[in-house]
Amino acid sequence: MKKFLTFVFVLSFCFNKNILAHPMGVGDTRVDTNFKCVSTEDAGYSKKFSFGFKKYKSKKDGSEILFSLKLFGEPAEYIYPSSQVINFGPLTLEEEKYDNMYISYRRLGKKPPDAYLIKDALLKKGDQYFLNRVLMKSTKSLNSELENIEDDIAKEIDWSYEKTSDLLKEYYKKSSIYSQENLRDKWHDTWVYTCTIY
Repeated sequence: MKKFLTFVFVLSFCFNKNILAHPMGVGDTRVDTNFKCVSTEDAGYSKKFSFGFKKYKSKKDGSEILFSLKLFGEPAEYIYPSSQVINFGPLTLEEEKYDNMYISYRRLGKKPPDAYLIKDALLKKGDQYFLNRVLMKSTKSLNSELENIEDDIAKEIDWSYEKTSDLLKEYYKKSSIYSQENLRDKWHDTWVYTCTIY
């Protein structure tokens, strides 16, 4: 009987997804908050996609970081995060009130003129979500810096969650600074999506 109970315990441990989940969501099929988004107009990049938000609590100082992960492949799994997500709280835009606005960044492409910085602004209003995806022209130096941070994240994510958290914050900071300088000269396009939680 004791052997049987031990076997059942080990078997339940092996099939419990929460126990086997990656602390930073990599390879998981679901994370803390999962979004499906559909374009409201002609989006040149992607008409439908999914992504998720994952929260990680530091064992070192108890601080929390929220970051975004992209869902990719078949079967769909979350891949490496690239950016911290900042919640700017409630705000009013063009006389519309929103409960929250979440900002994150990622890069697209390898070399200018085909290299871009993407700024995602997720707006929450009641139980509705709207994603404004702003595409900005990137520079060779910024693209190289962000690519190096992504490479470091890939190296560290299974070994040091604390260092990975710091890298995600660095990615956000560099992207945010770049996005606020001369936006009119960098702006390339904006795509709008409606998103649902699943």
